Amino acid sequence: VVAGADGGSGRYARDLRALAADDPRILFTGHIEGELLQSMFCHSGAYAQPSEIEGLALSLIEAMSYGTLCIASDIPENQEAVGTCGLLFHSGDSRDLASRLNWAVKNPPEASILGARARQRVAQLYTWDRVTDALEDLYGRTIRQYLRGSSAVVRPATSPVAEAVRYGHAEILNTAR
Repeated sequence: VVAGADGGSGRYARDLRALAADDPRILFTGHIEGELLQSMFCHSGAYAQPSEIEGLALSLIEAMSYGTLCIASDIPENQEAVGTCGLLFHSGDSRDLASRLNWAVKNPPEASILGARARQRVAQLYTWDRVTDALEDLYGRTIRQYLRGSSAVVRPATSPVAEAVRYGHAEILNTAR
């Protein structure tokens, strides 16, 4: 299943459709949300996040929150989100991605264990309490620096939650079910 808002209008989507060559096993859904998206995550054997450039991928965090095995490119943002609770492949290496996908198909019990660990990771790291604490800390430090007359830029602490706040993705961080 290839899901996304492109709907086939962009070059990338056209290239994917050409590669699929009308293979009936490959489904292009376009944009999906709500109950259908929840069902897709709940019934998927794995979720692949092949981005080569990305901030904190909200869809990756959401897939993890459903206990879905996540297979992601090894860019730093994905490494930080997935930790040891999923599989990483070398960014841009389709053979390495295929190898990880094949592993998931051949090892459902182990894939389920990783998915369960991913769900726990999201529940521990990506909660509203953690996000609001990080945001309050950032605002507090910014105000204190301003009151001291400093013009230095205040940055969030390095953590998945802080990165979510930094990139404005706090709205979905409480997706743990």
